[in-house]
Amino acid sequence: MRKTLYVHLGMPKAGSTALQEFLYMNRGLLEQTGLLYPDPRALEQFSRDPQKMSGHHIVPMYLTGFFWASFPKKEGVDAADVIRFIKLQIAESTAPKALLSSEACWFMLNRQDVVNSFADAFSDFNLKVIVYLRRQDDHIQSGYNECIKSSFYTMTVDEFIEDRFHDPSNQYYTHLMYWANAIGRENILTRLYDKSCLINGSIFEDLLAQCGYEWNQELQLPEKDANPRMSLNALMFQRCINLLFGEKKIREDFSKHMMQFSVFEDRESAKAFMAKSLLTPGQRKKILNHYESENKMLVKELLKPPDGLCFSCEKPNLHAHYPGLTLEKVVEIIRFIHSRQPELLVSLSQASNIYHSLSNTNSFHTGLIKEGLSIFKDTE
Repeated sequence: MRKTLYVHLGMPKAGSTALQEFLYMNRGLLEQTGLLYPDPRALEQFSRDPQKMSGHHIVPMYLTGFFWASFPKKEGVDAADVIRFIKLQIAESTAPKALLSSEACWFMLNRQDVVNSFADAFSDFNLKVIVYLRRQDDHIQSGYNECIKSSFYTMTVDEFIEDRFHDPSNQYYTHLMYWANAIGRENILTRLYDKSCLINGSIFEDLLAQCGYEWNQELQLPEKDANPRMSLNALMFQRCINLLFGEKKIREDFSKHMMQFSVFEDRESAKAFMAKSLLTPGQRKKILNHYESENKMLVKELLKPPDGLCFSCEKPNLHAHYPGLTLEKVVEIIRFIHSRQPELLVSLSQASNIYHSLSNTNSFHTGLIKEGLSIFKDTE
């Protein structure tokens, strides 16, 4: 009997990393109940720089020939070797179903020819795709947080929105139709990454349900957020740091402290489904208007109620707009940094003075930092 192979197209910022950690840590129990999660760490033999992987990133990388810097290609290995290895794990298991998961499946399997190649490579299975979509405005907002947190982005929110409009991976309907053409629409399991649409508000329970399994109380959950976010105040402060410093190490030091401050200051705005919105209603409307035609087709053909209703509706007023970084909050952040790594404030003071002496137009937020440093010194 042909086995069923589920492929989780791990859309970034839609719980993918947490899912992979959950699947990896429970793979023994899951296999006993009939769902194999092939050991992604066994795939390290195919990478020149072995990593502790929880997802099957190597599979789409070898299939497409594009590699992340942290997962470089190993000489003498090709896609056939990787696919053969995955198939062997599945064949040796008694589980009737298997599941692969990787963000690279979303980013790299994004043309009809490469999707067809993937489908052909695993044509001896009943192939099904699972994807969790995050509405584009929420996805862009979460992506902005990730890029600023990574300490190299300096864009404003408006600049980031315009930049994302050039990203084809946000055209969900077009993207998923490549898979529909290859394996049939009936084999595309499309879910909305929204707490109100997930089974019991849990992406872990929801994923197992898509694979035909009920929740088992023996399953373990990851102890902490696999990919934590910055609180909005920390985020706006970090963007200024990214503007002020060219040295990567200093930006990363600040980012580390801003992640700690996020937990200390405002856990709520650092959650995946946060109550406050960085985007204004106007920015949300601009994003949704840009993807309106794509999303109408998506709701009509690939999303089932209530997901389709949630995907197409406006965000409720409960998601209050973030009012912005204040001078009072800047001073609080400066005090927090001083209590942990005071020498950073010396560098910050020098950088803010240089920035404002060279800049034709003073940044409002970097001006706040300069003023905040002055107030902090006066009160010490």
